[in-house]
Amino acid sequence: MSYNKILNNIKEQLEDYRDGEFTECDLESLVLALESINGDFKDTTTDEEFALYNECESKVGEAEMFFEAVYQAEATEQCLDEMRYESAKHFN
Repeated sequence: MSYNKILNNIKEQLEDYRDGEFTECDLESLVLALESINGDFKDTTTDEEFALYNECESKVGEAEMFFEAVYQAEATEQCLDEMRYESAKHFN
């Protein structure tokens, strides 16, 4: 079975990970699809399919780092908000 079309579709979807509509759930479903494909790879898998798979894996890594950075920024902002609130309480 040729996975070129499926892998190209996954790759295109991963290109949009910075889009506000792309969620971590979307990423997880693509990761599961890639894991399934990887499990089906055989000796007859083409170099092109392996290359596409590796590109997808690379994009997954980028997307995971992106979401981690977003969560870290949100956590920092929440911490700053809490500090501002506590500071304001002391002045009132």
